[in-house]
Amino acid sequence: MSRTVVACVVTALVVGVTGAGAASLITSSKIKDGTIRGRDIHKATISLNRLSSGAQAAIRNGGKTGARGAKGDTGPAGAKGDKGDAGLDSDQPRVVDAGNLRGFTLAPKGDNEDTTDNGTVGFATPPAAPSLGTKALKFTSGNGKPVVAYAPLPEGHHPLIAELTHASYESLIESQPQNALDVSLQIEVTKSTSTHFASGYTTVVFEPYQNGSSETLNEWHGHSFDRGKVWSTQAASSANPSDCTQADPCPFETFAQENPNAITQTVKFRIGQNNGAGWPGFVGYVDDVRLGFGPVVRYDLGG
Repeated sequence: MSRTVVACVVTALVVGVTGAGAASLITSSKIKDGTIRGRDIHKATISLNRLSSGAQAAIRNGGKTGARGAKGDTGPAGAKGDKGDAGLDSDQPRVVDAGNLRGFTLAPKGDNEDTTDNGTVGFATPPAAPSLGTKALKFTSGNGKPVVAYAPLPEGHHPLIAELTHASYESLIESQPQNALDVSLQIEVTKSTSTHFASGYTTVVFEPYQNGSSETLNEWHGHSFDRGKVWSTQAASSANPSDCTQADPCPFETFAQENPNAITQTVKFRIGQNNGAGWPGFVGYVDDVRLGFGPVVRYDLGG
């Protein structure tokens, strides 16, 4: 019989033998197995000092925690995990499609809070194969007003435009209602030297036609924002207000030097204009986007 059982049995028996009537203690040898159960004993009716010294010792010693065991040996190494995705600064292009936009935002209503779509923007197969994959980001103009696709900025961070490492893309014109129309790349900033808005807001615009790009239809043409000429929608240099205007675009490097505190708010691809003139019926594509404020990420639009 175990120590615990002995203690319980002895305790049970003492219930019936108290005070002067207890001529002697009943030991476990005098009790048949199974004759006394826990339900026969009332809580707190027996104190520890009513038990034999051996039973008391068994109860006290039985509850002590044993010593901590020795540390086991190190287990075998686990199986090798699956290969992770390439890092954001790798040369592996990120495929952007309807199932995973990877931070891009498609805005057929444009960037002026229009309530209806001004055209369409989505992934489709262009008339000529792009550098990456088989599809590209297609823009169509319905009423001539803006249609936009926003590109992702570094997560949780609005960098200075002067920190732009590289921004380039390829475009294809399928339908051009008039000359000089193509998909532009634009960067909205605040804290520029422009005084038109208290925030210093302006948009820095790269247009392919101002950078000598061919306008041959159904051909892909490459463009580089940071190595090209840009213009500001607001006079962005109080010292030289005619510089970096649409009539007199300047190298991006010049704008960045004249506006060292300008903070990037958005990076976007855009067709159309606010009054819509000239743009209805335009169809164009964008692909092979490279963008970075630090590490440069390459995007395959459409896969």
